[in-house]
Amino acid sequence: LTKNMVITANGNVGIGTADPNELLHIEGATDATPVLLMNAVGDDADADYPIIRLHRAKGDLGYETIIANNDYLGGIEFGGFIGSNGDIYTNYENGAAIYSRVQGTPSNADEDMPAELAFYTRNDGGVALTQKMCILGDGNVGIGITNPDTTLVANNATYAGPNTTYATSVAQAS
Repeated sequence: LTKNMVITANGNVGIGTADPNELLHIEGATDATPVLLMNAVGDDADADYPIIRLHRAKGDLGYETIIANNDYLGGIEFGGFIGSNGDIYTNYENGAAIYSRVQGTPSNADEDMPAELAFYTRNDGGVALTQKMCILGDGNVGIGITNPDTTLVANNATYAGPNTTYATSVAQAS
């Protein structure tokens, strides 16, 4: 009899692994792509669709407290196997990530949750992920900058809006 799923004594669930590292650990077979599929069927255009929700609170389970400015809300990390020097569970290392962070003061009274999305990558030979792009709560986008003060800021060059001509010069090496 082959085990396809295991629940450990500490409550971790493993699918395709007998030794899960997290609450839910899914591992595909060799030369197979592990896919997490959520399917929804229905006729309601704005309600019958699958959702992944990443929620965060401070405090203890059952005694949650409000989060604060700069707290991370959730993330998606992308990594690959690098051999014996990796440190993310059995020799993997992250190469890119997307995180959501609180950007301002959350308010229970106003149901206000100001947040940004931050995009991280790692350069070839780099030792850590670094933020390369962000989308702030007000819609401003920064590429190569973490706090854009207008619609689009790319490496400190500003795009003022859709009715503005944007030009930049690039010197070419001869």
